[in-house]
Amino acid sequence: QKLREKFFVRANGSAFRNLPGEILATILEMSLGHKPSPRDVRKSAIRFCLVSRQFHNVVRSMPMFWTTIVSPPLRLESATLSTFRAILPTISLCIRGILPFPRTTEGISSELIRVVGMYKLAISISARIQRLTLEFTDGDEHHLGRILETCVHVSMPALSELKLVCTKAIVGRGIKSICRNWNAPLLQKLTLGDVLPELPITVFPQIKTLSLDFNRWCMPLSAIQRKCWLTREIVGFLLC
Repeated sequence: QKLREKFFVRANGSAFRNLPGEILATILEMSLGHKPSPRDVRKSAIRFCLVSRQFHNVVRSMPMFWTTIVSPPLRLESATLSTFRAILPTISLCIRGILPFPRTTEGISSELIRVVGMYKLAISISARIQRLTLEFTDGDEHHLGRILETCVHVSMPALSELKLVCTKAIVGRGIKSICRNWNAPLLQKLTLGDVLPELPITVFPQIKTLSLDFNRWCMPLSAIQRKCWLTREIVGFLLC
């Protein structure tokens, strides 16, 4: 943190004015520290852009600031802007479901607009997505139809990693058809949490890494009430 503060002070001085763009880009990247969060990266990008025209141009040319898109914290408008600024053809995208707060009608409506908008954005840039994470929450349960109708036929020629995570089995069962008609010839890494998706028959043979995490919050009675995944369901999925 202290290094970052000193950096911003020095950045306003003449020492940075004549630095080549490549060197300045390296300095900016180092100032972020080790494995910064998407929120920290975005905040730093905005602050860097405000330093000078030189900083603004360098930051705009650095893929690390724009090719990882996570919503939230990013709003739909900011996420859309990032897709235009990302100069590399591949993007890492994470869409998180409807958040539980605030529990007002206006809050839920606003969240639904964000979520559906992010899925529509994903479809529009599907050819550029290399890593995709879709997280479904309890709040999505009554709106899965709207989400699914945006993902009927999707072509993702660059997709190599897919992560699908649900908060509970009933949500996972509701979105299991989301990937049914996806074209993902390069998909090799699949991570699943409380969802058994219906994948195209051509996808399974190409999967090299498969991670499963199921029934994290289930009580013993839940199996009887179909609120958790049964062993035979999981085994059946693996034997497809």
